[in-house]
Amino acid sequence: MILNFKKLANSNCTITTVVKALSSHPKVFEEYLDQAIESGTFPFSETISKYENTFLQLIIANESFDVAQLLLKKCLKYERYEEVLSLLHAQDSNGRTPLLLATLLRNSDIVKMLIDTERQALDHLGQGGRSLPSLVIKDNKCFTPLDAAVIISSTEIVSTIIGSSDESFKRDIDI
Repeated sequence: MILNFKKLANSNCTITTVVKALSSHPKVFEEYLDQAIESGTFPFSETISKYENTFLQLIIANESFDVAQLLLKKCLKYERYEEVLSLLHAQDSNGRTPLLLATLLRNSDIVKMLIDTERQALDHLGQGGRSLPSLVIKDNKCFTPLDAAVIISSTEIVSTIIGSSDESFKRDIDI
């Protein structure tokens, strides 16, 4: 099965409908991911909506966290570390990354999963032990995920972000 996400995004079918369909048919989606990621045909950082969203951003925005988790697990399984980082660092038209979106949705589990996935990808690329780039990427209003977590008063997400940071990040925020 070949899915053309850009075509779907520009059709009468809403992305929400597509994501819900994928969520309700996890086995079909999993088979598609295996085929598309292994063959290199998955549109990792290709934007697929008028808001310049990647597929990962759209599934997080639609709160389909199980689909997001499956996508990232498959990327790691097939050792697509650069692609994982491009998905995690991609910014939509408002400058929001998947981590910032998950923070704004107050989902600490997806925040942890995104941070853990980024750490794994960097470790496999021999870049472990440094600050995670997704923690310092600012949106168009100059907010980082930590800023957003503080603004929405999510102590759990604040703790997760700070706990996953290296010493230079903690010094920069004066902890």
